[in-house]
Amino acid sequence: MTNGTGYVDELSYTKLECVTIGIGTIIIGIAGTIGNVLVCSVYSLKSSKTSSDYFILCLGIVNLSGSMILVPLEQPLIWFSEDCNNESEIITALTLFIEMDSVLSLLNIALDRYFCICWPHKKIMTPSRSKLMALCALCVAFIGTTVVTIRERTLEGNLLYSCITMAVLVFTVILYIMVFCRVQTQAAKSARKRKQTENLLSTAKDSRNQHSKQPGSQSKNKKSKMEEMRTKTAYMLIVITLAYVVSFVPNATINFIIYVEVQYLLALSGIKAKIVKYLMLLYYLNFDFSPMIYVIMSKKFRSDVKAFLIKVVPCLASKKSSNEATLLRITTLK
Repeated sequence: MTNGTGYVDELSYTKLECVTIGIGTIIIGIAGTIGNVLVCSVYSLKSSKTSSDYFILCLGIVNLSGSMILVPLEQPLIWFSEDCNNESEIITALTLFIEMDSVLSLLNIALDRYFCICWPHKKIMTPSRSKLMALCALCVAFIGTTVVTIRERTLEGNLLYSCITMAVLVFTVILYIMVFCRVQTQAAKSARKRKQTENLLSTAKDSRNQHSKQPGSQSKNKKSKMEEMRTKTAYMLIVITLAYVVSFVPNATINFIIYVEVQYLLALSGIKAKIVKYLMLLYYLNFDFSPMIYVIMSKKFRSDVKAFLIKVVPCLASKKSSNEATLLRITTLK
């Protein structure tokens, strides 16, 4: 069996553990496929896409390929690990490619949020540049996968892969820390300005002065709504990155130990051995995290999903209209 980073697992699994892991990965794959299909559909059908929309779409495609292709390919290795050694080489390369591309996609999203929030007037990130950056991430992931696969099962190849992915993740986290600090500073300034405006309006006695301030207040409200939307998007993407780090770091650490000091892991027994075995498969949960976070933290995404489902399945719209008509009849009868 392979672990989440695509390297052959050195630990032995019992039959019960194989059944548990196999059923668990099947559920994760189905949930991830459904969730990421919705993400890709919603963001691809948007009429006017921003740079962040393109990056989120790319991340959704990567996660979809992981849950739709990688998880099913892993099933023979989970259930019949001894008979599928040749297949593990292909899955290793595919897992490395998906993992590296997802890390680079998260970096692109972090750069997009950093430039949009910390340098909003520069307009550095544009849709055309986001497409180019997504293509560059794809090429770098392919080249990196090729290099690591050529040096497969060597300490040098594993060190190279671990250093690259961890460096990218650390840089991504640093960017998000800067974005978070800037968002908090802007929120504090907006709260102070709002309070000052409310005090001025409450002390104003002349109605003409109040009417003359209305157009300015409308433009300020529009600007504050845009800032609030950017802030919510930044928080959502920060949570997605943290979820990826939580699912990736234990897996990468264990994988690194396998190549440096494999005897230490082989000597583990009891609860410690079980924890290590299940932590190695924690990476697969990352395919489900992003759609779940979108649903929980984005009201707009939820409404877009509802609109998409009604468009794809017209009977949902007819059921909704029939329910509304029934409620209308009941209210009129009353």
